Amino acid sequence: MKNSAQKLIRYALCLCAAALLLGVYGESTEEARGYFTTVELTGTASGSALEVRYPSGETAASLPLDMAQANFPGRESAAAVTEGEKTALSVFYGRGGAGLCWAVVCSGPSAGSANTNVLLSTDGGKAWALASSAENSPHDLVTGAGFQSKDRGFLCCRYTRDSGPVIYTTADGGASWTRLDPDVPPAYTAWHKTPYSPILTEQSVCFPVSMTDENGTGSLVYCSSLDLNTWTWSEWR
Repeated sequence: MKNSAQKLIRYALCLCAAALLLGVYGESTEEARGYFTTVELTGTASGSALEVRYPSGETAASLPLDMAQANFPGRESAAAVTEGEKTALSVFYGRGGAGLCWAVVCSGPSAGSANTNVLLSTDGGKAWALASSAENSPHDLVTGAGFQSKDRGFLCCRYTRDSGPVIYTTADGGASWTRLDPDVPPAYTAWHKTPYSPILTEQSVCFPVSMTDENGTGSLVYCSSLDLNTWTWSEWR
């Protein structure tokens, strides 16, 4: 029952994120709406590239494979992919303003943790740079990601050692990460809180947060901020 509830919440979030992306990518709506977010997709190795596609089959991004799986265990280079063997990796992909794109590539989980590489582009996805590698990015299981600019970004993670929410932020383009500590209302303290990809503007950040108890009962609330110091939580529904 618990797993079913979590899957439904995650599916609903993916649908919402996809709808937002469709609006953000339209030229006529990007400036009018002014917000952007991230979708979770699958990247498949094709030669020296990791091809990231929407469920429709349309290409979202083509990432350098060596860069996408840099420092992943057993994935030191594209040579690790032999003929007839395909590498499939989870990728959190999004686009902001001024040509900013991000792709957070995740290895498979192992012993409750995972390796993560963050790739950034400032020209709409034509060229990519490895902003944060598996060596220095958080090793928690990623549940969401997003960037407000080429410098400020967020990684959301599944709770592991506490009730959460576990959210990391960077102010230097992924060179270093620190954990955010949003004030949690007393009524929400005991609940397990899993954050998902934020809805972003240039000034604000809003995280959908899945709230579950030990029986798997839960709901979705929103945690938002203008300055990453003062946080507002939506009411439980």
